[in-house]
Amino acid sequence: MNKFNLQLYSVKHTLDDDFEGTLRAISDMGYDGVEFAGNYGGLTGAELNEFLESVGLTAVSAHISLEELENNFDYHKDILKACNCQYIVCPWSDIKTAAEAQSLGKRLEAISEKCAMNGFLFGYHNHAHEFQKSENGDYLFDIIMDNAGPLTLCQFDVYWIRYADADIDEMIRKYAGRINLMHLKQFDIKDGEKYNSTIDKGLINFAEVMRTAKMLGTEHFIIEQEGDGSQELADARTNIVFARTIKA
Repeated sequence: MNKFNLQLYSVKHTLDDDFEGTLRAISDMGYDGVEFAGNYGGLTGAELNEFLESVGLTAVSAHISLEELENNFDYHKDILKACNCQYIVCPWSDIKTAAEAQSLGKRLEAISEKCAMNGFLFGYHNHAHEFQKSENGDYLFDIIMDNAGPLTLCQFDVYWIRYADADIDEMIRKYAGRINLMHLKQFDIKDGEKYNSTIDKGLINFAEVMRTAKMLGTEHFIIEQEGDGSQELADARTNIVFARTIKA
């Protein structure tokens, strides 16, 4: 059976109001684990680990900003170590040129080495702008990864790849063996506007995506939903219910 995790950015407002209650609700819905998004509920690593174990959730990974990774690594390291979290992911960088992409890759390489020395695997999470062509005709994402060293993995967000009109299947095959983590996030268009719908309705065929990804080494699928806060738990429930029907 596939295991599905929730990126906690999906429930960020609800989490701010009631951290433990929100995680308990996520577990009750049937999620297997979570990916942190900067909020540890004010708990120590030991307290967080004890709580996650009590509700049956695994700490799969954590999104940590580039600045935090470079300037406050030990704080996150200590919490995540206590939770037996295996992956750390850089979620964003505002790069626009090939030179900036190359420079980012070098920064990621240094972080990947620091993560490895502390027992973590490290990855980079894409948005749409990395799948724009540079002035040299290459995807900015490819330039980043070419300079990020062999320890830096990809965390593909298939919504943003599709948003950028890049080919999801092609990119999964291109980076086979480096996509340990994948974000399942649905893409749709309404009245000419691109948007993130719940995963049960939209243009991405997740069964096909997951079959290819699993064949080429993807281990963890993480569901993410963007919204204004009013439907966070309802959307999380819709997504896990549909995810359990995916034949992949």
